[in-house]
Amino acid sequence: MKILAARDGVELPKTYQLIRDIYLWEHHRAALPAHVASLLGRIFDAPNPFGTGPITHLPTKAVRTRGR
Repeated sequence: MKILAARDGVELPKTYQLIRDIYLWEHHRAALPAHVASLLGRIFDAPNPFGTGPITHLPTKAVRTRGR
C-alpha cells in the first residue's frame, strides 16, 4: 500500500490510524476513506470500488491470505 501511495503522491496516515480505519470498516462502524479503498482495490486487482459504490467486503484473495 505504501509503494502504491508513494507512486501516486498520496501521503498515507500513520500506520496505527490506517489500521484503525480498516478495523472500523471491517466491523461496519465507519466507511473506508476513499484513498484507502482505492489502494486496496488496486492491491487486490478488484475494480475501483468507487465506480459502483463503496467497497463492501474484501476480495477472496485477501480472505485466503488471512492468518498467515
